[in-house]
Amino acid sequence: KEPRRTSLVIVPSSLVYNWYSEAKKFTPKLRIYIHSGNQRIKSSQIFALYDVVITTYGVLRKDINIFNPIFFQLLNI
Repeated sequence: KEPRRTSLVIVPSSLVYNWYSEAKKFTPKLRIYIHSGNQRIKSSQIFALYDVVITTYGVLRKDINIFNPIFFQLLNI
């Protein structure tokens, strides 16, 4: 089985759930993970389980060491 190719979407915090709901509406089969909030999982291993990871500029800055080793198929800023 081919490994999942994860894409990263970085948005302002006010748009995280808008992006999530639009993605679910137009591409319901995609597996989407929101990497945001105080309870977020601080391990990059979770990213491989999803097609799309949505995060914010601030969280990306705080968790840069988690994101750094990952090669994302697509990066949308």
